[in-house]
Amino acid sequence: MLDAGEAGPYSGRAPGRVGKALSRRGGAGMGKLRIIGGDRKGLPLSSLRGSSLRPTSGRVREALFDILGGDIAGARFLDLFAGTGAVGIEALSRKAALCIFVEKDRAAAAIVRRNLLSGGFGPRGGVIVGSLPAALARLPRGESFDLVFVDPPYGSPQGEETLQALGRSGCLAPACRVILEHRKSWEPPARSGCLGLRRRARYGDTTLSFFVKDDGEAAEGSVRGV
Repeated sequence: MLDAGEAGPYSGRAPGRVGKALSRRGGAGMGKLRIIGGDRKGLPLSSLRGSSLRPTSGRVREALFDILGGDIAGARFLDLFAGTGAVGIEALSRKAALCIFVEKDRAAAAIVRRNLLSGGFGPRGGVIVGSLPAALARLPRGESFDLVFVDPPYGSPQGEETLQALGRSGCLAPACRVILEHRKSWEPPARSGCLGLRRRARYGDTTLSFFVKDDGEAAEGSVRGV
């Protein structure tokens, strides 16, 4: 997919131009962001200096993957509002079969590509540069995803809009789970198309809301299988 030395079918920018994208935004930095589990546990991840990006905290990432457990292995993962790609790359480290990242900021998307290549995940990762929910139309035709992580800017209507678009889309595999990260003071709708809310998990000011693709019969609070 995204092989070292070439752009890859979803990249939108060749790796050779990554440096130009980063120079316009203050460059990449290696900070405290690391892979916390799986084959590449401990690998430092690049982040964007001087950016307003809000990476999912290590505590929340660890809790998320503890909940998902062994269901990550072999899953097809979609990371929306990807930022630096920390969540999707964590999934790849834990043996997800594939991860597609969607991020509108070109400099941040360049960081995702850098992190994919530094972790050796290029063949299993792809990057789409575009705004959500419109960018869902650019996902590879015929591809379906088992797990979707949605992390919009807190307070932005794009979170609910993207959730609704996913609920109407054809890109979700049967029993797909969609995880929405949001501020605890806001509650997403209990239902968005084929997606029903099953569980909430709170960590400080952050809430993870777990939705499952179902036939409309499931009710919130049924956490088995989530």
